[in-house]
Amino acid sequence: MATLSFIDKQTLENVLEMGSGYVLDFTNRSFQEIVIDSTGLDIYSEKYQDHGTSKANLLRSFWTKESNQTVSKLLFAFSYYWRNIMVVPMRGHVNPESKFYKGLLIIAERLRDEISEHADAIDTNFGGENFDKLRKIIRELIESNKPDEAIDRLHTYMIMFLRKLLDKHKVQVNKNTPLHSLFGSYKNKLMQAKIIEAGMTEEILKSSIKLLEKYSHVRNNHSLAHANEILNYNESLLIFKVVASTIEFVESIER
Repeated sequence: MATLSFIDKQTLENVLEMGSGYVLDFTNRSFQEIVIDSTGLDIYSEKYQDHGTSKANLLRSFWTKESNQTVSKLLFAFSYYWRNIMVVPMRGHVNPESKFYKGLLIIAERLRDEISEHADAIDTNFGGENFDKLRKIIRELIESNKPDEAIDRLHTYMIMFLRKLLDKHKVQVNKNTPLHSLFGSYKNKLMQAKIIEAGMTEEILKSSIKLLEKYSHVRNNHSLAHANEILNYNESLLIFKVVASTIEFVESIER
């Protein structure tokens, strides 16, 4: 589900002229084609007909069912069509730089960037070809809006990341030590060095140990690590964000 606020939806309703059930000046065929070209999805499938079959209702259903990245691709396609194809013959009557058009671009850009920004956490470079390949795969999966596929690779990344850090701090661990125990050892090192100042931060780190234990269960039973049925998009994204934020905090400590 795309994260559109009430104001976002009203802006889209206005700029796309959806009040009468239409979307801009698209015919049924051209509307179907622009959605397929930009997202690879058929807007006329039964999936989007729960609110009716008008173009406006199909689009309203589309943005409640599809991800931020998918909806952003379609909004960028609409913005290009609105400004460069539909409005060109009417420049004397419609301002192509109107606040509605700018609002459309702002919404499209925000939806596009909302998931990609979390890939920035996967930016530590300890060196080594395997580590670099893993970072690249994770970033590509996240930027392609596939957190459900990324959570397996992120688990491997997190283990490598923590092992490198513990080795740096001369903390010995067994090669079979699970993820949550690795993080526990790292947390203990921080506490011994008196780097953590707030009691609340310590509690968050303790909670992270439990969360990472659950993460290992998800990786083993709900990811492509094995022949599993993978976790749904929204839960995968939530897990990715939580783990990525933990990595960002650790990186800030190390810096």
